[in-house]
Amino acid sequence: GYRHDTVFKTVLQEVLHEHSELQRARVLGEELPKVRYSTADLVLVAFAMLRLKLYRGNTSWFRWTDRYQELVNSIVYRLEDPQELARLGAEPLAAAAFVLGRGRRGTVELYKAMYDRMMRLLESASDLDEPQPRDC
Repeated sequence: GYRHDTVFKTVLQEVLHEHSELQRARVLGEELPKVRYSTADLVLVAFAMLRLKLYRGNTSWFRWTDRYQELVNSIVYRLEDPQELARLGAEPLAAAAFVLGRGRRGTVELYKAMYDRMMRLLESASDLDEPQPRDC
């Protein structure tokens, strides 16, 4: 069986490879490759890495700090796209806020957009709720 750090190393390498391929295609004006990992996937991986303390320290086996910073940079880049932000659900959005806040990353405009998105999600969820019976 794999250890959890081996799984995270593999996932992180694949995610960062995909990000570099997307960046390369954008710079060269080529057709964008199909995205395998959504922004929600990236955010949940980063959140789990924070919880497992896999965001700090470099070893001869893997450069955790450097790769985690690259992951956070790719999350910020993706979240700055309004269409990408609009696809995010409440749980990944909350995880993104935690990850970016913990790393002191992002811009004021990004934070405002994330807040607006969360408010829209909460409002739409409350619209779906049925009225609760009142205690007498």
